[in-house]
Amino acid sequence: GIITTEEEIKIYHIIKTIIAQHKKVDSDSIGYRDLKGKFLILLDDNQKKKICDIKISPKKRVLEVEGEKYEIPDIDSIIKLKKRLTDRALELCM
Repeated sequence: GIITTEEEIKIYHIIKTIIAQHKKVDSDSIGYRDLKGKFLILLDDNQKKKICDIKISPKKRVLEVEGEKYEIPDIDSIIKLKKRLTDRALELCM
């Protein structure tokens, strides 16, 4: 089965907060879907509007935006990807 972890929810809230700071993206439209092996952050609950996906293993965390992979050694490192995440969400809004 699929178990949504506390860490996944924490990462989701961080990314949602980062994107919601940009007033053109409605924070209510940002959601997630937990799949086996990865955690998707979506716009409008639509898998075709994927902002990013996160893969968490015991050894590392990887955040992927449109095929570009970023290792996130700690949750604070997500903040460094603010522009990339916001740009992706804005692309999907149009």
